[in-house]
Amino acid sequence: MQTIGRKALVLVVLWLSISLTVSLSYKALGWDEAMYGCISRELVRNLWGFKICGIPVLHKPPLYPYIVAIICRTLGKYNELILRLVPVISGMLTLIVTQLIYMEVEKERGVLPLVILSLIPLHIYFSSRCLSDVLGSLTATLVILSAIQCRKRAVSYVALGISAALSIMARYTNLQIAAIAALYLILACRNIRGIIVAALSFIISILPLLLLNFKLYNHPYKGLYFASRLIQMDVPISNWLYVSWVLIYLNPLFVAFSLVGAYYLIKDKKAERLIIVLWWIIPIISNLFLVHKEERFLMVVCPATAILATIGIRRVVKSKITIFALILASLLISSYVFIDFYERNVFIGEAAMKAGLFLRKVSSEGEIICSELVPQIAYYANRTTIRFPRSQDEFDKLVSRGKLRYIAIGGERAGIPDYISEKIRSKEIIEIASFTDSKNKITVRVYEVGS
Repeated sequence: MQTIGRKALVLVVLWLSISLTVSLSYKALGWDEAMYGCISRELVRNLWGFKICGIPVLHKPPLYPYIVAIICRTLGKYNELILRLVPVISGMLTLIVTQLIYMEVEKERGVLPLVILSLIPLHIYFSSRCLSDVLGSLTATLVILSAIQCRKRAVSYVALGISAALSIMARYTNLQIAAIAALYLILACRNIRGIIVAALSFIISILPLLLLNFKLYNHPYKGLYFASRLIQMDVPISNWLYVSWVLIYLNPLFVAFSLVGAYYLIKDKKAERLIIVLWWIIPIISNLFLVHKEERFLMVVCPATAILATIGIRRVVKSKITIFALILASLLISSYVFIDFYERNVFIGEAAMKAGLFLRKVSSEGEIICSELVPQIAYYANRTTIRFPRSQDEFDKLVSRGKLRYIAIGGERAGIPDYISEKIRSKEIIEIASFTDSKNKITVRVYEVGS
């Protein structure tokens, strides 16, 4: 196994310190981040408890919260710092594995791929957020590295099977990365025994996910939960907007040189080079067919972008001064994109956090809170939180039984039933506190029922 060298190690440590600083600067957890926090905290109590407020949520990939939960159980209690550290360290490790893949493919030790990946806006941003996307990117790079090494080392077949299973458990859409690796094994390696070993390793490693599904299958919300995210499409996104995301969030200069790098690798016609091209092209194209798209769906191609852009630059740019100028220009572009990303999200969830912490003080254990901000209120209040019942009768029954005393409404009370608005107008529900984020953009109001 090759090592990345001292220069690369210094860059990795520098990147780690910057990423951790950014992660700790966020005021609160956003919607999905709070969801992972709730799941992780529940898993610390019960390793089968992949739930939020009693409801299974396996539409969220389990690897990230399980890593957090296992570390927290080892330390003795849940700690939000671990929730933040796992993505940061995953981002750092992705830099290292990307560098190793480049060294396998190009047989040189230059740190340019590591530099490029560290400057891709998506990689910088999502490495500092409490989400599973960067872990999905890391495990995808491990799949590709293991596949490339299968032609040299028999043990890599076991590593490939395990990393493919972990990759799917990190991001369900990484199934396509596992498929690319399988295709590579069949067409390039042609080692039947190795393929069988990889397949068995994969099946054994994926068993925990299958067992978790079967364990939770008899819940009233019945079904294989890992499929629900793919079935339930949310907001339609146009392909033109998606293409603009590819250019902006992967950095337009890196995208341009990635196309050049892909051209040269296709021209070389070597299997270990073509797999990099497939790793880059297939996820980008497959996202075009999704109705609902998000920027983070591109995270899996960030390492491939860094490798291809490096190859493109090395093939067409010979002057070190020109390369330095390209990196400097890329730094300016990425900084602008990242700062825009950061400023739009640094205060996300802050008002909900303040409301949740307030509700933790005024409510009692066992009480239910009603809110459309379920994950964030549930996380910070540490109370069972539900969405508003569809009918007023259901709501009134909860109140009459003494289970429901507080509700939290965010923004302009969007998404709340008409009967709640009527109760607020008639003073049956009284506002007792309101909380606003530091930019005064979002307000969350807390109401007491029946006071």
